[in-house]
Amino acid sequence: MNEKGTEPERIAALEAELAQARSHLETLQQENDRLRKSESRYRQVFENAPISMVLINTDGYCTQINSAAEDLFGLSINQLNQQAAPVFDNSQLAENGTLPYMQRAFAGEAVIEPPTTYDASRDFESGKFDHGRGHYAPIWNAAGVVEEIVEITADMNVFFAVQKELLQEKDRATQERARLLSTIAEVANLLLRSPDYITVLPDVVRLLGEAVGSDRCALTQETTEPQSDKPAVKLLNEWCRAGIPSVLVGSPEFQAGFMTDKLAAFEQQLLQGETVNFLVADVEEPCLRAFFEAHGCISLLIVPILVQGQCWGHIGFDNCGEARLFDEAEIAILKIAADSIAAAIERQAKEDELRKSEALYRSLFEISSEGIYRWHLDQPVSVNLTLHEQVELVYRYHSFVQANDALARMYGLEKGEEIAGLRLATVHQQSSEKTLAMMQTICRNGWQIRNAESEEMDVNGKKRYFLNSIISIIEDECVSTGWGTQIDITELRETQQALLQAEQEQTTELTRANEALKRSLEVLATEPDLDKFIDHVLGVIARQMNAPASLLWLFDASLQTVTLHLMHINDQACPSAQLRANAAHSQQLRLQKPNWVFRLDQRQPYLLEVVTPIFTQASCTFLNGMGIKAILIIPLWFGERLIGSFALRLSEARTSQPSELEFVQALAHQVTLAIQLSRLAEEAQKTVLLEERNRMAREIHDTLAQGFTGIVVHLEGAESVMSEDPEKARSRLDRARQLARESLAEARRSVQALRPRSLETGNLCEAISRLIQIMSDDTPLQIQFECYGTTQPLPDHHESHLLRITQEAVTNILKHADATHATITLTYTQAILCLQIQDDGQGFEIRSLKTDGFGLVCMRDRAKEIGADFSILSHPGEGTTICVTTRLDPEAEQHD
Repeated sequence: MNEKGTEPERIAALEAELAQARSHLETLQQENDRLRKSESRYRQVFENAPISMVLINTDGYCTQINSAAEDLFGLSINQLNQQAAPVFDNSQLAENGTLPYMQRAFAGEAVIEPPTTYDASRDFESGKFDHGRGHYAPIWNAAGVVEEIVEITADMNVFFAVQKELLQEKDRATQERARLLSTIAEVANLLLRSPDYITVLPDVVRLLGEAVGSDRCALTQETTEPQSDKPAVKLLNEWCRAGIPSVLVGSPEFQAGFMTDKLAAFEQQLLQGETVNFLVADVEEPCLRAFFEAHGCISLLIVPILVQGQCWGHIGFDNCGEARLFDEAEIAILKIAADSIAAAIERQAKEDELRKSEALYRSLFEISSEGIYRWHLDQPVSVNLTLHEQVELVYRYHSFVQANDALARMYGLEKGEEIAGLRLATVHQQSSEKTLAMMQTICRNGWQIRNAESEEMDVNGKKRYFLNSIISIIEDECVSTGWGTQIDITELRETQQALLQAEQEQTTELTRANEALKRSLEVLATEPDLDKFIDHVLGVIARQMNAPASLLWLFDASLQTVTLHLMHINDQACPSAQLRANAAHSQQLRLQKPNWVFRLDQRQPYLLEVVTPIFTQASCTFLNGMGIKAILIIPLWFGERLIGSFALRLSEARTSQPSELEFVQALAHQVTLAIQLSRLAEEAQKTVLLEERNRMAREIHDTLAQGFTGIVVHLEGAESVMSEDPEKARSRLDRARQLARESLAEARRSVQALRPRSLETGNLCEAISRLIQIMSDDTPLQIQFECYGTTQPLPDHHESHLLRITQEAVTNILKHADATHATITLTYTQAILCLQIQDDGQGFEIRSLKTDGFGLVCMRDRAKEIGADFSILSHPGEGTTICVTTRLDPEAEQHD
């Protein structure tokens, strides 16, 4: 057979296989749905069943127990495993005959054991001794192997108790219990059917009183006394047999609705949920016994009503004719009645809360300005899929189920009902990156999100922007439904977009302004002529503000004068002749007040319209003739000093934009800085010249003056011994000649700002030692020099100044001190260098000096220049001490 003949058959075969696969897939889906429903039903039955259910694995351990099982045994699953597992080794299960039935179940047989007992109180105080009847059934896995069994145990405790009583009391007890149980059932039915349990309490009290054969039955509630806030008991309902008086008669406490402190003896038992069953004759407290006897009570039974584990109130049964103690079976049944009342109370409280919650929710749902909605997926979506797959399926299956009117209005509708059935894919802008990011974030965050923005379309096709908060319900790792809220931020986003557009336009304008500022800075950096730079700025400002002319006025605060410095007219620099003409004519441009251009109370730009009386009539005529309607003044402030202002002549009085004023002020700051830097440069040049003059004066004083002093000393010494000792005189003349040469060389080097020669060939200690030898040789002054510590390098100018200070100090000692001995010490420590010069001369009174001599001034200046501390100590007849202290910096030489 050829290939053309086989192709249709092959396609038909494939289609048949595909149909079979689809059928099989649908069968599996149906089976999966059935299993899910079955699992849900099993879970509900297991958790809510009033009968004990326990799952036991093949190792003999409990894997799951329900609350009824915990109540039956009085143990948690861990405690039960600790006590009974593994079941195959539990001797008690073997003794009571339960173990064989379990083993049969593990073998694959469903069995029912006879009623038996189990003592769960061993090792645990909470454990119970219970009567039960076990049903055991195997649970197979997919391979047909029993992997665990289920034990369903009917609680037989009440049955055994009732059976025991029935055996003892036979027919009478049987009738009484049957009637009592019937009454309990009737009471439960009344409470169950009544929407308000308060309305049926009289019938409940009567039925219970008649059923147990008591003379009086009362229902009370725990409360507090309003005046004292003490615990009290309030009587809600009372029933009395014919001929039995009510306790309300003659009882002030009950007439007021309260009975305080009467049941204090039984309070602990009642609060713990225990019944009180007693004879009045056995009551030891006289006051309490007298109270009961006053109301004809011989015996009483009080059954507590427990609501959520707390004592809510009591049911009291009074016997006035014949004493009677209730047996345990009767008490157990009456406890059921109390539990029925408690259940009705709790149910109604929950219903009241639900009604309030529903009312609040409904109010919020209806009046909220936020959109509130419930959504649903046509098919559940697994949270284990990829983000792309989850988002795609959500758009395919998502629809709105319920919504409030606020949400409807967000989509251009009126009522929330109109939203029902609306598909998410219809309104979401799926092409929006923001919306896609929100959907992916929802899936990534466990299907919850808060305040995430989306872009959507209303029914009229208008784009809307919303903030979304969503919470989802996930079951079996699939999401199927959830709630959401929505806030409309469309107006906010539109406003932001408008602002963004305006900001972009402003950014463009700022870019142009920045370029102009950049060019201006380049001119400032490259143009050495300040006036050319200012003229460039005036031109830029005039073009930016569309001003026919821009002027720079300078203000002299000391002279209180105003000078027209530069002027830019019609995009050209004003010639000097025209500038002088304008300056000469500027008086007629003044306002009535002479400081119109320089208002010291105004730091921001301000506008002046060309009108009288602000301007003179002549000024108005002059300016109007040039077409000028207003003048914009931009003050030039440097710190707190006004140095000038720009004056822009405008052809119209208009309000300038903030960006324009910021640009103009930025240029004004540049001009202000340029002017101030120019002035500072001039002042700095003057200061440098002055400092250089002072330096030269110090150097000349420290070289020539001090050298001449030494020369004079040696010449005078030579003259005094010329006739007596020519050889000594010749020696002193040689020293004077040497000192003259040294002084001349030092003067030349000082003028050239070079280091002293002595410092070039050695350190500071060596230089001071040589200086002392030259200056004191052949003089009556004996100088002792000591250098302590490790010599450390100093910057060149530091050593030069310290050497000159030493030279000046020795010169002063030789000339003025009349001293015979002097001590000079140079001390190096880790961080400090100290130079000290001390003599035993005549000294002087420092405070008596009107001014320091030039030598002292030089020493102080030199110490100040190197950042050293300078001090001088002297008293008449006690000599003089000079101390110079400076910090050592090992890296100072590198820094300098």
